Amino acid sequence: MNDDSPATPPTTDTELRRRADACLQARAGPAPVLSPHETQRLLHELQVHQIELEMQNEEMRMAQAAVDAGLKRYTALYDFAPVGYFTLDRQGVIRQLNLVAATLLGAERAALCGQRFGSYIDERDRRKFADFLGRVWAEPASQICEMRINAVAGQPSSVVEIHATRSEDGLVCRAVETDITERKRAEEELVLHRHHLQELVQAQTAELIIAKNAAEGANIAKSEFLANMSHEIRTPMNAILGMSYLLRRDGVTPVQADKLDKIAIAGEHLLAVINDILDISKIESGKLVLEDLPLDIAAIASNVSDLLVERAQAKGLAFAVEAEPLPAYLRGDPTRIEQALLNFASNAIKFSDTGTITLRIRVAEEDAVSALLHFEVQDKGIGIEPGALARLFANFEQADNSTTRKYGGTGLGLVITRRLAELMGG
Repeated sequence: MNDDSPATPPTTDTELRRRADACLQARAGPAPVLSPHETQRLLHELQVHQIELEMQNEEMRMAQAAVDAGLKRYTALYDFAPVGYFTLDRQGVIRQLNLVAATLLGAERAALCGQRFGSYIDERDRRKFADFLGRVWAEPASQICEMRINAVAGQPSSVVEIHATRSEDGLVCRAVETDITERKRAEEELVLHRHHLQELVQAQTAELIIAKNAAEGANIAKSEFLANMSHEIRTPMNAILGMSYLLRRDGVTPVQADKLDKIAIAGEHLLAVINDILDISKIESGKLVLEDLPLDIAAIASNVSDLLVERAQAKGLAFAVEAEPLPAYLRGDPTRIEQALLNFASNAIKFSDTGTITLRIRVAEEDAVSALLHFEVQDKGIGIEPGALARLFANFEQADNSTTRKYGGTGLGLVITRRLAELMGG
């Protein structure tokens, strides 16, 4: 186009055609004289070019419509997104923002463009915001920071979480404010509640420790008292049993003999109860000392059998001992082992009416310096409910406490056996 062409763009088809015709004449000079055939060919080509231009124009119109629709959707999504979006330049000046961001900052969108975003940051967080911008510009990865924003003077600041993905237009930031403030408040309340709960737990723990120490002290005092009273309690009982034996030996009438037998039975039962109570008291007070003597396990089993076989036969029960070959040179407390076995076997006889009472002894574990022996007693008695096993070895407990009245006993035999086993390393 020559220098005489107008500087302003055409506004009508007629003007466009006039300018195109003038340009063609300036380039080519006078139009050549063409034959009818050439003229027809050129008209055909012009029509083809015209249709091509019309098709291109239609495609461009459709593409522009799609771009406009996408831009409209983007603008709607950008403006009405549930979070605030804004773009900052390197100086932290707001270049673009959506409606939510404008609402967050408490001003019109047009008035905010060109303002420094840092002026809306709470003074306590401005240094953090400057460091945040430095990290974003220095590192390609997205950065996240929480800070307080003062939207309106005199109003409490809001805590927002700012995410900043850099772009060609500047620094694109996303600010989330809706739940952050409430979350921070909830976190602070949770911290206060946790501290308060810890104080309560510590106070209650201290109280429990004091109560536990007091209870343990009282229990130890009780156990020491009973352990120290063993001579005073046992001596009169032995005197009663001894005097009844002497009276019977000197000769008595059948009626007197019957009464002395009842005194002896009741006295022996009471002495057994006293012995059990004193034993558990000694164990709990730490005054029970085990002996370290050579052990003859076969002799111990034989003693148990000799002591109980008549009682078993009186109830129609058989009594058997099954023992594997045992290591030589074992050491321990033979009296306490025999006491434990007597407790188990006596219970088996007490709660059985038929069958065989079997005492079994085997080696469970063995090394160069020690052996763990396994003792068990099997019977055909009344059995034990699974739910009762947990309390069976507790003080003064039986599988069924009503059996105390039916079968007798203090409920201490098994707990003494358990404590003895523990003292022996079992």
